[in-house]
Amino acid sequence: MHRVCRSIPALPALIALLLVGSRPAGAQEIVLPDFTPATLGDFALADDLTNLARMALEDRGLRVLSGEELSDRVGEAADSCADDVACPVSLWALVEARTAVVGRVGRDGSLIHVRVLVYADRSSRATRVLDERVAPAQAGELLLLLADELAPAVAPPPQVERPSVGVVEERYGRLNEGSSRGVDASERSSSGRRATSSAPLDGPTTEELERLDLPRYALRQLEESGLEAEEWSAQARVRSPAVVVELRGGAVFGDLDRRFDTRVGLYDESGNAWSERNLYTYQSFLNSSGFAGGIALGYQPAWWVDISALAGVQLGQKELTTGWETWEAGGNPDGSDLFLDEDSVAYDPVSAVLGYLEPRVRLYPRATGILKPYALAGLNLRFYDGFEVPDLDFVDYPEASGGVGLGPTIGGGLAFDAPRGTYGFIELPWTWVVSPTGPKVVDDGLLQQTPAQFRGVGQLLVISAGVGFHLR
Repeated sequence: MHRVCRSIPALPALIALLLVGSRPAGAQEIVLPDFTPATLGDFALADDLTNLARMALEDRGLRVLSGEELSDRVGEAADSCADDVACPVSLWALVEARTAVVGRVGRDGSLIHVRVLVYADRSSRATRVLDERVAPAQAGELLLLLADELAPAVAPPPQVERPSVGVVEERYGRLNEGSSRGVDASERSSSGRRATSSAPLDGPTTEELERLDLPRYALRQLEESGLEAEEWSAQARVRSPAVVVELRGGAVFGDLDRRFDTRVGLYDESGNAWSERNLYTYQSFLNSSGFAGGIALGYQPAWWVDISALAGVQLGQKELTTGWETWEAGGNPDGSDLFLDEDSVAYDPVSAVLGYLEPRVRLYPRATGILKPYALAGLNLRFYDGFEVPDLDFVDYPEASGGVGLGPTIGGGLAFDAPRGTYGFIELPWTWVVSPTGPKVVDDGLLQQTPAQFRGVGQLLVISAGVGFHLR
């Protein structure tokens, strides 16, 4: 931030009196970078409140390093300090001081939003946070109370609930005068209470924070950042309530392909009058691999959970074999049936599409950061079609029907949160197939030639990646 020097009307004599006055020999030094303006239109306000804070601190017997004196010693290290989490650490390396006071100011309607963080004992973590919205005429009162908090223990300040009119009017009233015209001096903060020494200093309590319901470690990060809740949430990649849309693709392994075998026994009972007497069918899933893709639509009510419905397709294959046997009823000398002939056909595999629908829930243990691991659970429903079996002139083969398979799904993944509600992810869900429970078999045991039987593995493993969007 470039420092903008502006004169403060009606105060030259007062500032000179306060700044050139003798300082106590035992005073301790406080680093006071220029307050950071919330917007480009708040530079004058930031300059005014920086000077006001300096006067309040020096009035309490504290030696303050600020303004041009600070710039000469640290250069640009103190610029826009409230927007840089590392700023206090940088200052500790350049100056000898026990405390740093970092502020950010802006306007909120007719009020002034003042946020001040105090870093003590050369720590990178704020030990005090003052976050108030006050009328312009009360800015001096608020900073006086902060100075009381920081005054040396050897000279404890009086307990002040309402600073005397003389203190505010004589020393600070004219500084606020230019910005408070038309505002009732009795106007209170937006929380409905006066700014007093009992004002909360334990961090922000905005509606946004309450809505996000952040864990303790995230609140500490917010406090240390010195940023507004909304700005910090965006930088920390905190997920807030939103509609979720995802596109994904990947590979599926397990029970994907399907096979149907059928055989028919034909009997000659009265001279070339064939009748179907025996039947064999075997329908099963096979262990294979293929492509899986889908789209998910859901809602994330809090940073730690989202609920969605995932729908898509899996691409596999269908295998089909058919065959027949002919027998002469009672053709053997002993009166048993005589086997005459047989034939079978194995058709080339064809592509097959399975549709699936999966209601699911995902749980996120981390509220902040770009990388967010998660666990998931759901119920997988798969929809598959049947087989159309070509008939012969003398054989009418049975058809194989489709169906619905289901099974519970568990797994995990890793999300990569990007700015503006966009994220990528890698996911590994596993499904235990509980229906169908195994092959569907019809076999009376009387046919002589039946094919080998293949079984699936009763599970599915999907490796997928995709992109998602949070729509607020």
